[in-house]
Amino acid sequence: MIASSEAALSQHDANRTISRSTSFRELRADYFRHDQIMAIMFLSPGLALLVVTATGVYGLASFWVRKRYRQIGIRRALGVRKSDILRYFLVENLILTATESVVGTALAIGLNLAVA
Repeated sequence: MIASSEAALSQHDANRTISRSTSFRELRADYFRHDQIMAIMFLSPGLALLVVTATGVYGLASFWVRKRYRQIGIRRALGVRKSDILRYFLVENLILTATESVVGTALAIGLNLAVA
């Protein structure tokens, strides 16, 4: 299609100079290439922070479970099911994470307003 359009334009005007001809798909890809690179540059640190945060939450949960082995053993001896103990620790970590997220968000907004 591009070659036939170049030939038709050359027949219409012999003095026409066509330096470069590309398809719309290639033109659009070249136009948005910088935006895609910028999106990847912003997404990479966000994903890295997500991995670090998830590792921290896992570490915190492991720490609390290891610290409370004796308490878990006593509860198991009293007849508490494993799923109840698991639910207890998950809810405790959810409360800690939610509280820290709210405090962190408030501090970030406050810092943003103070700087701006």
